[in-house]
This record gives sequence, C-alpha cells and structure tokens, in this order.
Amino acid sequence: MSFGRFAVANVFGGAVYVPVVVAAGYAVGYGLGSYIERLRHVVGAIERVVLGAAAVVTLGLLGWRAARGLAGRRPGAGDGSGRR
Repeated sequence: MSFGRFAVANVFGGAVYVPVVVAAGYAVGYGLGSYIERLRHVVGAIERVVLGAAAVVTLGLLGWRAARGLAGRRPGAGDGSGRR
C-alpha cells in the first residue's frame, strides 16, 4: 500500500472511529450515570487497597532481587584479577 493511500485511509478511519466511540461513551454515561456514580464509591475503596497491595508486592520483589544480586557477588568477581 502506498503512503498516500495509507494516509487517506488513516484520516478516513479516524474521522469515522472517533465520533462513534465518543458517542457510545456519552450514551453509556448518560444512560447509566446514577449507577456509575454508586459504583465509583465502591470501586474507589477497592482501588486504594489494590494499589497498596501492588506497591507492596513491587517493593518486595525489588528488595528480593536486590538481596539476591548482592548475595551472588563475590570479592574479586568481575574485576579481571582472576582471584577466586
């Protein structure tokens, strides 16, 4: 496909896709607005718990890898001295 055909198809696709998706989002938000507001309160509390758990797991994994990396180092390793 030539660049010209690609550019025309890309612009046409964007001109069709964006309004359809925005209209669908608006329709869902308008029709389910009160339900979504109630859901936000429930999910908001759960979101903080999940975020905290993800942070703890991430820090734990980073600490574990750092400890493993430090434990694997030996004096003289990688300095080219040939000592063991």
